[in-house]
Amino acid sequence: LLVCACVCVSVCLSVICRKMVLPSSGLLIFLSLTAVEAAIPSRRVEVFPAPRADALDAQLGLFQRSLGSHVDAVFFDIDETLVMPAAPFIYGLPRTDMFVKAFTQTCTGQTWQRISDELGRLYYSSPHFLVSPTLPSMLAKMQAAGVHVVALTSRSAAENGTSDLLGDLQRLGLSLSSAWFEGPLKPDGAVARNTSVGAVIFGNSQNKGDIIASYVEHAPGKNASSTVLVDNTHSKCKAAAEALLNATFIHRSIHYTEAYNLDGQHDDMDFWMRTVKTGLSIPEAECPLPTGTPVLDLYV
Repeated sequence: LLVCACVCVSVCLSVICRKMVLPSSGLLIFLSLTAVEAAIPSRRVEVFPAPRADALDAQLGLFQRSLGSHVDAVFFDIDETLVMPAAPFIYGLPRTDMFVKAFTQTCTGQTWQRISDELGRLYYSSPHFLVSPTLPSMLAKMQAAGVHVVALTSRSAAENGTSDLLGDLQRLGLSLSSAWFEGPLKPDGAVARNTSVGAVIFGNSQNKGDIIASYVEHAPGKNASSTVLVDNTHSKCKAAAEALLNATFIHRSIHYTEAYNLDGQHDDMDFWMRTVKTGLSIPEAECPLPTGTPVLDLYV
């Protein structure tokens, strides 16, 4: 009878927890029973959604409470997670990908390659802005609570624009923890560095779960018991969770997608693509813009 009563209380509390009001914004967030139960340490591959910064903060708090202590280390992706460039086209965001997919049906070959190169130049040369204005204070709050906060990017340390990116992180007030370790990590090509903003791991497109496993071996004084990856790319979140499924520590991956709502609208992209084509002296007939491209509704 006692066991049954405990189970009933646990289920009832889980149902009550489904509805949470965040005082800072008034945003009403519904946490499903699955999400609440998933915060309890388990061995299954899961990716937890966070469409906005307040939902991300709530997820991180939920993980900490379920573990009975703070999370040891949180790894934040940089591009389109912490910051994003003021560029007209950002690959990996839904509206840009949808527009480019339609455009490459009418614009191909060397002409498209010239345009693609120019879009890349604009991406790497544009200044960055915060995905959410609350991120600097969120990172500071975690560090004050004893959480090790690291940036983990898929970029290589030598990639074009990396120096400017780090300068923008500093300008925007993003501060990270001091690195546990500086030097090469596994898999080959990944490297951890102390930068002007703190610990940054350059992943060189390797699996972020494998990189986290290599990095936490250098945790000072004790073995890490829990880690979190925050990334805007679902496939990277899932791959990390799979790689760390049988790790000696608990891992959670959070798919943070606030940048999706900051992607350009179709008419903006139409205007910018015309501007790019004009700058490259590409006539409209040679590379016509797509028509009738649907607009994604991501503001839900």
